[in-house]
Amino acid sequence: MSEANTEEKPVEAPRAPVVGLSSREHEVITLAAKGASNKEIAHMLGVAHATVRVLVSRAAAKWRVKTRAELICAFQRERDAQGPPTTNEMPLVSHPSG
Repeated sequence: MSEANTEEKPVEAPRAPVVGLSSREHEVITLAAKGASNKEIAHMLGVAHATVRVLVSRAAAKWRVKTRAELICAFQRERDAQGPPTTNEMPLVSHPSG
């Protein structure tokens, strides 16, 4: 009998979606902000690559930005405005300590 894939994934506490985004758009943009490509995000979430492209495009249209980079910057600014992450969340960007 073969064993199922037991690869562990980091668990993060859910956070309220950023204003104007669906929970799935939020999830996709969170992964994109951590550096994952659309193809990697599709694999992680078990959805089609085209689905991820649509979710990124919808989020960009909602926030009236044109590029993925602008979307990620806007997303990070909005997350920063919400306050620091809970202890169970991983930061989107690590800053060197002074």
